[in-house]
Amino acid sequence: MLRIKYLRTMYHVWEQRYRVLKPNRVCTTFCGWPWIDRFMAVWKQCGFRPVSHLMWVKSHCSREGYTRGYHEVGFLLGGGSEVTGARQMFTG
Repeated sequence: MLRIKYLRTMYHVWEQRYRVLKPNRVCTTFCGWPWIDRFMAVWKQCGFRPVSHLMWVKSHCSREGYTRGYHEVGFLLGGGSEVTGARQMFTG
């Protein structure tokens, strides 16, 4: 029950972000690796398109599992009109 409520709330938040995003613009975000499947599904349901990913290297380990994580991963999400390239996005 809690998971369904959480996913519903997450959907409404991203739906509003998509609604206010101007044409030919992108949204930058990041999330924890264990939850990427949930976030990606919500982003796509709301109309976002993953157009690129970003990585930040950290000096400390923030997660250990099969490997140690010394990085954060972000995502560039396109919305609205088709985003065609960095020159168009940033010179706008």
